[in-house]
Amino acid sequence: MKKKGTAGMAASLVGLLALLMLMYLFVIPPEFRQALLENNQAPIDGDGIDGNINRPNFGNGVIVSKFIGELDFTADDFVGHFFPSINLIEKKEIEIFSQASSALIRRSIFSNEPRYFTFNLDNPKSVEDIKLGFAISINKGTLNIIFNGQSISVINDGQSKLIDIPPELLSEKNVVEFQVSSPGIFFWSTNEYLIDNFKIIGNVVNSEGLEAHSNFILQKAEFNKLEESALSFYVDCAKVDSPLEIEVNGNNIYSSIPSCGGSLGKIEFEPNFLKENSNELKFKTKSGNYFIDRIQIRNKLEESDRVIFYFDLTKDELEFILDNAIAIARAEYTDDFEDKDIAVYLNGHLFDLNTRTDFSEYDVTRLLSVGINSVEIVPQKDGINMKKFEIYIANE
Repeated sequence: MKKKGTAGMAASLVGLLALLMLMYLFVIPPEFRQALLENNQAPIDGDGIDGNINRPNFGNGVIVSKFIGELDFTADDFVGHFFPSINLIEKKEIEIFSQASSALIRRSIFSNEPRYFTFNLDNPKSVEDIKLGFAISINKGTLNIIFNGQSISVINDGQSKLIDIPPELLSEKNVVEFQVSSPGIFFWSTNEYLIDNFKIIGNVVNSEGLEAHSNFILQKAEFNKLEESALSFYVDCAKVDSPLEIEVNGNNIYSSIPSCGGSLGKIEFEPNFLKENSNELKFKTKSGNYFIDRIQIRNKLEESDRVIFYFDLTKDELEFILDNAIAIARAEYTDDFEDKDIAVYLNGHLFDLNTRTDFSEYDVTRLLSVGINSVEIVPQKDGINMKKFEIYIANE
């Protein structure tokens, strides 16, 4: 009886185990159920290798993972901006500011009849060699010429006159006053001067010809990578006494009288004088003639953004990957519509990740090595924003 009881209990236990296994097959994922029924190795899912396999510690199947961020691309080490030749030419025009065919100035003991002439100047600093001229028909007494309140000439004869007007006395509104001296004790007499062909003339410098500017554009990729900036040009000029001044966006980078007839070499200036998008280069002087040719701004740029990092693999870890799985390099981006082009060097071996989607992948199993592994990421176009780069283990 004991043997029958024991056998019955064993049969019940076997039946119970069979029922539990059948229930297990129904509740586990289909791919694992199929692997068990076919006596295969459990697959590697997106989170890494199944925990039942004796494997190295990669944590969710990820060998290495790095946040990258925005990457800027620089195609060249230098970018040149070239400008057309310019002429700074001093143009002077003779202008008559005031004139009269004749004027009588009289004074007696009982009366005083001075004469006034007025004229306006838009820009007094643009007027050069201004003179006052006239002929004298009658002269009796002493004639005093006052310009803007200051005496500039005293005349006692009847000769024609050409009198310089001091440029520092010029203003926007100007007054010339002619006064004759009093007869004094000769009270019955009258002093007088009659002047003919009165004129005030001078040279007006056209300042528009003494200034020239050019605009140029800095793209975002160039602006973000500025390291050094320099201006070079060839200059030819006549005898000049006014310095050549050069400005970049209103910042003076040169003010001197150059050596005429040759290259000025290189004028370095602060890169932060430049702006993204529109910029202005200006040449100007106060007088003289300058011919400026072969004008170039040359910007030295920093290297393209590149990210370099390292990770270790033991011999057992690498053998495990080679025997059981594949290693995938995966780059994830912030958008899925812009073209992305990334060069990746894994242990010096180059592979490209090109896509318009929000991720790209590449099998790097055979590029891994025991010990220190290096990863270098270099953009091949500007403005790539990479959320993450990782190397993970996947099922073969």
